[in-house]
Parts: sequence; C-alpha cells; structure tokens
Amino acid sequence: MQQQFTSTVNTTNPLLREVSQQIQRFILLPDPSLYEFVSLWAIGTHVYKEFQHCGILNIESPTHGCGKSTTLEILELLCYNAGSPTVAPTQAGLFHGADDVTMLLDEVDTWSRELRQSLVSILNAGFSAGGVVMRLAKDDLGNYDKNRKYPVYCPKVLAGIGEIISGATRNRAFTITLQRQSREEKRERFIRSKKAVFADLKKKIAQWAEANRGRVREVYDKDAFPYLEGFADRTYDVSCGLASILEVMKEHPSDFLRALEIVRGETNEAVQEALVFRALLALSKDGQPIIGMASELSELTGISESFVTATLRKYGFETKNVRQGGAPRKRYFLQPGELTSLMSSYFVVGGPPERPA
Repeated sequence: MQQQFTSTVNTTNPLLREVSQQIQRFILLPDPSLYEFVSLWAIGTHVYKEFQHCGILNIESPTHGCGKSTTLEILELLCYNAGSPTVAPTQAGLFHGADDVTMLLDEVDTWSRELRQSLVSILNAGFSAGGVVMRLAKDDLGNYDKNRKYPVYCPKVLAGIGEIISGATRNRAFTITLQRQSREEKRERFIRSKKAVFADLKKKIAQWAEANRGRVREVYDKDAFPYLEGFADRTYDVSCGLASILEVMKEHPSDFLRALEIVRGETNEAVQEALVFRALLALSKDGQPIIGMASELSELTGISESFVTATLRKYGFETKNVRQGGAPRKRYFLQPGELTSLMSSYFVVGGPPERPA
C-alpha cells in the first residue's frame, strides 16, 4: 500500500504552497524548506528575464536511485519553455540551445571532458543577463571565418552523481544533494497519470507570472532585501530574484533563508536568529505569552539552549521570577507581539503572515 504523507510545507501563499506540496508527494528533499525553494526556483524561470542574475539549480547525489530523474521530470513540467532532460548533447547543441529556455541537463558526471569544459563556459557566462559565448560560425560559403555571439542567459538545471561542478561555477549555483529514500520516506511513483496536475500548475504559474511581472521587477529594482545582507555577495546576487517573487507573494522568508543556508553552504547568524523567533512564536497558544526557562524552550523548539539564550539576550529579553506549576523560578516571559515585531524586520512587504487560528 502506498504510504500517505502529511505535508511539512509551511508556505501560506496558495500557489507556492500547492506547488511545494505536489513536489513533496514525489521527491524526498533533505530539508522541508527545500520544497518551497525548488518551487520558487521553478516559478522564477517564468520571470527570469526581469533579473540580472539567474542561479543554476544543481542537483547532485552520491549514487543512483536518489530521485534526480524524477526531479528533472517534474521541473520539465513546471518550468518556463523546458524541453526534455538532455543526457548527451553536442558542444554546438549546448550554446545553440541556451536562449529563451530552461535547460535541463542530466548525467553531467558522464560527459566527456571537452563537453564539460564547454558547459562550464556557458554556465559561467550565462548566469548573468546579456551573457554570451563566442563561437566560430560559417559564412555564406560554408567556411568558418568569423566569431558569432550566442546568448546563453537562461535558467539551467544540472543533475549528476558526485560533485559535478566546482569553483566559480559552483559559486553561481544552488546545490541540493539528494539521498536514497528509506522505506518510511518512500514517495509516490511518478507515473504518467499523475503528471496532469503539474501541467495545470504550470498554467497557474504562467498566469501568475504574467499578472505580477511588473511588480516583481519593481521589487527587484528596489534592491532592498535586508534579510539577505548577511550572506556573501554572490549569494545575494543569485537570490534577489527569488526574494522578489517571495515578497510579491507576501510570503515570510524564514523557510527561504533556511533553504539558502543549505543550498549555498553558508551560515548566517541573522537567519538563525529569525528561526529562533519563528520557533518560539509557534509555541504560543491563542496569542498567549510563551513562558519557560531556556532549557525548556530549547527542548520545545529543538534549538540549542545556548543559542536560544544568546538570541534572547541579544534582543534585550531577560528572565524574571515567574510561577508556573510550583514555586517562582527564573523564566522567560515572551509576548508574541514583541517576537512578531522582531520577525517583521526580516520582511519587507506587508509584514509576517497572520498566524492561523
């Protein structure tokens, strides 16, 4: 019998949530925040021309059977102007086919050295708007006597076993490492009859992109993403487009920031602090204060006691004598409104979403 899953997606925007939940049905990703991230990246392919940079989605695994092919199949159905995943392209095919499409490139680890070198030049040039590669072209007589510029700026997905890109190229990418599923984690099989839902979702995404393209460009051009400031410059560059979509969707960036730390391999203290506040807010019942010692709050949130303490003290929270089922003890007494106010500093458009009743 096929196992039924309870969604772990926190997203509140209807479109982003629906895409994320459908992806979770068929793909096991290493962290729940990545379902939203992959969905956001797929939506971003429909508006990528509004951005200066388009980060590469790099899907790696240590071995076969981890879900790379299924991931590419789903992205083919969701992304802008995406063809079938390419397994063995020619060098000419790479740069001829890198304009106004979403490129899906599979089994990159098996490619020849020469083909991978061509790929690197296209990836490095093509993550920035206006990026081109120069190649010899034939004249009217069929002779190779001049260089021609080929535009290569477009969304690109790579998949393969092991570390398939490195150096400057990896610094332009969002890397997700898939693992084999355990029996308890087993996802649904992605058979033909289940693909129609993604075709419908692609239509919804295209409609959303058409309706919101101008607003996305406006937010992007403002270049005001305080929650990205703690990341390296290149991470900021490749993430601003996705952040613009997130803000137009009025979605809180907590999960997006957690995913960024994973796919970029960076630790951002401000992100971790925001996650502490979000976890604490989740403990509030009907807007009631959150009360507890640091050790109790740590156990309830799954965040280390030292980091809970350090974060609360940094923002001026102190313990006080509070009676809770016994004699008064030094406990934190946290008002949800104060935490929400701090959370809003990580959000630009509209403040954090309302908590469900």
